[in-house]
Amino acid sequence: MYSQRRYILIAGFRRGGTNIAWNLLQSHPAVTSPILELGELCWHSRMLRAALNGSCVYQTGIRRLMASRSLYKWNMKTLAHPDNRYKSHCELYTRRELLKTEMCLKAVDDEIRFGPILAQLFPGLRVISLVRNGHSLCEGHLRRGSDVDAFAKIYLSVANSFKDLSAHGVPVRMIKFEDMIDDPFATAAEMLRFLKIEPSSLDRIRLKSKRVMRSDGEHELKFGEEDRKAWFDRQDILTVLDNEVNNAQRARLTSDQVRRFDSIAHEAMEFFGYD
Repeated sequence: MYSQRRYILIAGFRRGGTNIAWNLLQSHPAVTSPILELGELCWHSRMLRAALNGSCVYQTGIRRLMASRSLYKWNMKTLAHPDNRYKSHCELYTRRELLKTEMCLKAVDDEIRFGPILAQLFPGLRVISLVRNGHSLCEGHLRRGSDVDAFAKIYLSVANSFKDLSAHGVPVRMIKFEDMIDDPFATAAEMLRFLKIEPSSLDRIRLKSKRVMRSDGEHELKFGEEDRKAWFDRQDILTVLDNEVNNAQRARLTSDQVRRFDSIAHEAMEFFGYD
């Protein structure tokens, strides 16, 4: 039953748009999630923590069963979730339909180190790596109390984690945040084609309401209630996603902050195509 599920991993940076990518994929009725991000799941589930422990003494088959059972339990919460229980803007999942879906996990920053272990436990694992311009991300982390050098090291570490996934033979598709914000429907189609999930073209996508930064640096909700989800067609989506957010954040960095960031993370910026 739950041990035969197919798994997807959305991996990227904290505050780097992974929530948007995660919800884009879950807009397809064939893709669901365990509700929580991987780090949160590990905090709640001792069984999952043990399964993902690289030094675990249990054999791979036992660890696979442990991880599958834990993820199955959380995935079943979809049926009672106020937003995720909908497979479309007007249809609910049944339990039987839910069991046939592919399960999409989400990992950010240091949680991506679990990727090779997940690939060992679930050999069919495929990864969407969501990347974003490091200068824009750095500004967001500075506003939350980090410093340039510390975040630059995180940025470089995530790049190395993505390289490690590829080195382990895990299928990885790199997606840029900037492209996703510019055309979320096209990005959703690109991800679905990579995952071989049909149909790859969606009529509506579902997003979670989060506070986003305005040009003056303040934050506001673009739609609905905070942390609730809503469906959008190709026209409506233009009113809620701001494709100038990167430029606004980069403009808030000083030239010295950019220089310090690049002195540490320039290899990662080049690897992600931001040279």
